[in-house]
Amino acid sequence: MAKHRKQQKTKTRSGRSFGRGPTPPRGGGDDLLALVRRALRDGPAALLDLASYLLAGTEQPTDPFTRNPTPSGPSTADMVESFVGVERIETSALLAVWRVLVADGLLRARIDRELARRSSALPEWLRVLPEVRVRACTASTHVLGDGDNINLGIQLATGEELTAVLYIDHNLGTAVKDAFVVPESIERTDALFAEHADDPDLVVHPLDLADAKQRLLDALETGQHFHPPLESETWPGCQPLIRWWIALLPDGGQEVTHPEWDRAELDAERDRFLASPQAAELREDPEHADLADALFWFGSSYSGTDPLRWSLVRVEVLLLDWLPRKVVADADYLAKAPRVLRALVRYSHTERGIRPELTNAVLASIDEEEPQYQRTIRSPRPQGPAALLDRMGLLDDEDEHDEDGDDLVRMSFEDHLRHFAERRLADLAEQVGGTEVLEALPLDPLPLEPFSWSGIAEAARPRTQEVLDVLAAGLADDPELLTACQRLLARAVSGDPECMLRVTKATPTAAAVAWSVGHGNRLFDGATTTVKEFLSRFGATGSPSQRAEVLLSAAGLTRDNHNQVHLPLELITSSRRRTIVDEKIRHKQLRDSLAASDGKSGLAVVRLQVVLRNVTPEVRRVVDVPGDIGLPLLHLVLQEAVGWERAHLHQFVSGSRRWSRPDLEGVLDETTATLQDLGPRFVYAYDFGDGWEHDVVLVGPGVTPGLVEGSGACPPEDCGGPWGFEEMQQVLADSRHPEHADRMEWLGGSVLDYNHDRLATRVAQLLA
Repeated sequence: MAKHRKQQKTKTRSGRSFGRGPTPPRGGGDDLLALVRRALRDGPAALLDLASYLLAGTEQPTDPFTRNPTPSGPSTADMVESFVGVERIETSALLAVWRVLVADGLLRARIDRELARRSSALPEWLRVLPEVRVRACTASTHVLGDGDNINLGIQLATGEELTAVLYIDHNLGTAVKDAFVVPESIERTDALFAEHADDPDLVVHPLDLADAKQRLLDALETGQHFHPPLESETWPGCQPLIRWWIALLPDGGQEVTHPEWDRAELDAERDRFLASPQAAELREDPEHADLADALFWFGSSYSGTDPLRWSLVRVEVLLLDWLPRKVVADADYLAKAPRVLRALVRYSHTERGIRPELTNAVLASIDEEEPQYQRTIRSPRPQGPAALLDRMGLLDDEDEHDEDGDDLVRMSFEDHLRHFAERRLADLAEQVGGTEVLEALPLDPLPLEPFSWSGIAEAARPRTQEVLDVLAAGLADDPELLTACQRLLARAVSGDPECMLRVTKATPTAAAVAWSVGHGNRLFDGATTTVKEFLSRFGATGSPSQRAEVLLSAAGLTRDNHNQVHLPLELITSSRRRTIVDEKIRHKQLRDSLAASDGKSGLAVVRLQVVLRNVTPEVRRVVDVPGDIGLPLLHLVLQEAVGWERAHLHQFVSGSRRWSRPDLEGVLDETTATLQDLGPRFVYAYDFGDGWEHDVVLVGPGVTPGLVEGSGACPPEDCGGPWGFEEMQQVLADSRHPEHADRMEWLGGSVLDYNHDRLATRVAQLLA
């Protein structure tokens, strides 16, 4: 994720000027011991910071392609063992802090035994460190919505007070971007914060402790998806410390929900903007309206959730990153964006009641960034096939340049797809334990079996049985998942009995086991069930990720920065294995067909998703077509795939450009264009009277040209568009409606349905 210069201007909101992290230790052991001695003199905040920094340094980074840890230094156990061998007050102090920060129960027991053996006279606050409590929590929010500060007020058993300050950035997807600890009470920290910020648009308010836990866990989880990870002087160095304190907060917090804008709401707000006095100067150029549509989408989806709040950071992300990199269009078209943005900022801030001083600052930022923006859109960057594949997610950041630093835009569409297919095959092999295992992957269901008590300590058995009972009740209808959960639980408890001895309630632990198995089997990837719905089976609330990390560690398993749990083959269900095999076949076919093409163009197959706008139930089709398919043939494929009858005019719309029949005025000739001219996202419009619009998105490589899947019956021709179709459905659903018989007769007595075989046959005939 790109870092932006102007984000530094928001640092005052996170209080960075009155909090500093530990100085990174340099040199040998004597330098480190000197740092510990100084931290002991400076007080709890300094020592806790330093110990957390050292512990964070032992966490192994994750390879972004294999999603597996890549060892780059000593492990936590190695570091602890090296300090166990040196009996000094400094090492005892670090071990006392690590005792509460490490998640590994066996490692904690090792530290306990070592500290009990030593005679070091530790400060009282260190001896009673486990008795720390989170006393209060506050949140500070800004009217422009760039991010929030969450302050946790910490009190040690000996009375000392600290405050953990976390900055959650909404422009980066609501992720923890920075955090640090200050040696002040939360009341004093809030006062310093307000004094330093001196911002009338900043509001500080109390936050329920359980709600704070839910919000922070969600933000930490989002932050784990970034590669490279978000970093500051103190983050993620203080993450182990912060995670310990978050774990002390009560469960049961409310999830933060943000308002979602659907397509109709965005279109309506865009139209109000274009009709406003602020947009008067834009109405002479239709491309301005098209750019406004892109800006509204950016503001509601890509950066934050409110398209009517524009800040310095948002402006910079838009102009220096998103528009030049993501929007495939010529420079003359993109050059008009700053003019549209200025008008939108004036309109949006008026609508939201933003102070004129803030509006003027944002407008000045646009002026400041525009010269760089204009240079960027006229500079070499991924375009054509490379830009298209970048939008599809098939072009990695490091693929944009070769070893000589040259742009890879000269690579063909087929070359990029071949690279993608080979990389996905390697990922699949990694998931199941190697290429040989992938080639012979068994598809038999996991058997329903009794729990294996072998190797499980007697002291851990009662609580383990309670967890098993919760799992059995929640997964009574899914024996495969139950078996996988039982196997994971047995592996964890036999690997580290303390992971169960510390459990006080069976329900959260059962939820953590099921959550781990669910993520490992990609149960939540297809939106067929949500994490919240799944965990409700066990009566669980809140995020189980913290407890899951302990269980996975005890079982010798990992969870990567993308929140994916890596399970051994015996914990992977048959449905997940079938998905892996299907994907393997798909990518092998793609790779082999590309190799057989020997560089000839036109042989790659791509997958399109087609969704009819404003229609319920959803009318959706997935079709595979040649990557260089011409628009006249694509028109016929879409007609047959959806179920239309080719009875009306049509056009393809991409940005400000429109293609249709060559005999129509005001449009480009579709007979001279292909799918690649449209880009990865476009609109297929049909029947300008009824106004049917289809959102078409290029979602990745395909396999064989044809209709892959679909749902939802195609509306009848000439039924009056989406609104007429909705009324018709209401009439057909009510046999007592006075128009029911007439509508049924008009339909020929047939019931509206989705007949996949009939549509697939027609599409196959076209693409044969």
